Amino acid sequence: MAPPFTQTHIHGALCVLEVDQAIGNLSLNVDRVNIGSGDMNTITGAQLRAGRALIRWSANDLAKAANVGVATIRRAEATDGAVTMVPNNLVAIRAALEAAGVIFVDANGEGPGVRLKKVHG
Repeated sequence: MAPPFTQTHIHGALCVLEVDQAIGNLSLNVDRVNIGSGDMNTITGAQLRAGRALIRWSANDLAKAANVGVATIRRAEATDGAVTMVPNNLVAIRAALEAAGVIFVDANGEGPGVRLKKVHG
């Protein structure tokens, strides 16, 4: 029997999250990410730094949440302009920040940014 999975789109990327409960395995497979195209998949180093600051995470916290190396986070944050990296890492980092309440804001003529998700309750 195949493990349960969830298929979703994260900003243009078809993602399949598979959970194998028998061995506690979790995997994220990314079909496509359109990096550097000017759409919502483009993230800047400044957005990563600002998003992390909004939720008071260290680079280590983000690396752990995204399951990437802390050097990957530091390299991305040091980038001026759009971040380029392995698509799976980009999706994982963005998903970790969004799950923690960070919203990525498109340029909309003023430049890209981040903000916190509104808390209901």
